[in-house]
Amino acid sequence: MAAIIATASWLLVTIVLHVFLDGSVRFIFQVIFVVLFILLPAINHIRMFFAIRRHNSQMVDQVGAQQLSVIFRRELKVATDMIIIVVVLVACLGPILGVNVVLHFRYVKAHVYLYPWAFTMMYLNSSINPFLYFTRNGELRNALRSVVRSSCSCC
Repeated sequence: MAAIIATASWLLVTIVLHVFLDGSVRFIFQVIFVVLFILLPAINHIRMFFAIRRHNSQMVDQVGAQQLSVIFRRELKVATDMIIIVVVLVACLGPILGVNVVLHFRYVKAHVYLYPWAFTMMYLNSSINPFLYFTRNGELRNALRSVVRSSCSCC
């Protein structure tokens, strides 16, 4: 259901931006939406990290020192994973924001070369994410391996 709502809102925003708005108003809304699409995942990842920390701090009273070090190692791995995902998101979506600013103010004519690159980076984010998750999460790799083995009779 959430995917349908996200897709519908993305489609609605795109139609409104390109059909009904023009000039500076369109530019302002584009910047706002790009910044939102960068900030919202970053904020959600930060909130998830703090929720995990809160849960782990509740567990401290119930576990021994050995398990406590395992919890802190897992917490560090989660924080590292979230930082990597947010940095890749900003690195992939940031260029399109910069190019849109350049296009709006027409500072340089390099936008002809930058726009295809920035647009590619924006779409590349969707391709990079699965590889990030698979390389950082051993359980996900094992699950995929088991699915492939069960579907392939030759393995």
